[in-house]
Amino acid sequence: LYTDNASGNFPQTDPRNATTLMGSSADSSYTNQNLFFTGTLWNHVSGANDSCIYDEIYIPYNSNTTLDLTMITEGLYNTVNNRLNKRDTVTVHLRNSSAPYEIVDSSIARVGNGGNGNFEFDNTDNFVDYYIQVKHRNSIETWSSAPISFTNGITSVFDFTGSQSNAYGNNLVYKYGKWCIYAGDINQDGVIDASDISSVENDAVNGLSGYVQTDVTGDNFVDGSDLSLTDNNALTGVTSVTP
Repeated sequence: LYTDNASGNFPQTDPRNATTLMGSSADSSYTNQNLFFTGTLWNHVSGANDSCIYDEIYIPYNSNTTLDLTMITEGLYNTVNNRLNKRDTVTVHLRNSSAPYEIVDSSIARVGNGGNGNFEFDNTDNFVDYYIQVKHRNSIETWSSAPISFTNGITSVFDFTGSQSNAYGNNLVYKYGKWCIYAGDINQDGVIDASDISSVENDAVNGLSGYVQTDVTGDNFVDGSDLSLTDNNALTGVTSVTP
C-alpha cells in the first residue's frame, strides 16, 4: 500500500509515485499465519487544523503460482543417455487435501528431456496445501505422497524421481537410479491390463508410427519394445494409487 505524506504532491496520477511504501511488515495477531497489512494509520496532533484524504490505492500482488516439477515416465526414459527419448506434454491437477479431493486448478506444460517442466496456476489459494496429480498420455496417473504447500507468487518445487516415497502409495518404479512413473496405461483408465496390451499389439502388427498413444517408448514406432513394457506392467498388476 502506497501513501504520500506531502499535500503538495496530492493527488498522484499513479499511487505508486507516492513517497512512502506501507505494508512491508506482517502481523499474525488475529490469524494463524502472517498477513501483510493492507491499511494505514493516520496519526495527528490533537487540536491541529489538519485533514486526511485517501486517493486511489494500489496493492502489488502476484496471484500466479508456479510448480517446478521433475518427473520421468518409465517408457520415455533412455537409461543409456540418462534423458527422455522425447519431450512430451504432461497435465498436472492440483487437488484439495481432503476428501473428495476436488480439482482446484490444472496446468499443461511440456516436460523436457531432463524430466523437468514448469506449470503455472492462477486459481490457487495462498498458503494452502494441495495434492499434485500427474497425468501423461500413456502412463499411470500418479499423485504426490502428501499435499504440497503453495504460496502465490512463489515457485514450489517437487521431484518424483528422488525417492519412491514421493509418490502416493510408493507407486513408482526404479530404473537405473531414477524413480519413474509406470508406463502402459494406453486408455487412461487407471489400470494397465489386457486392453492396453491389445491396443499396443494391434498397432505394432499394423506398423503404426508417429506421435501415437501406443508408442510407449517415444521412438515414433509401435513395436515389440512398447508391447514388452506394457505387458510386464500388466502382469505385475500396476494400477493408479490415490487417496
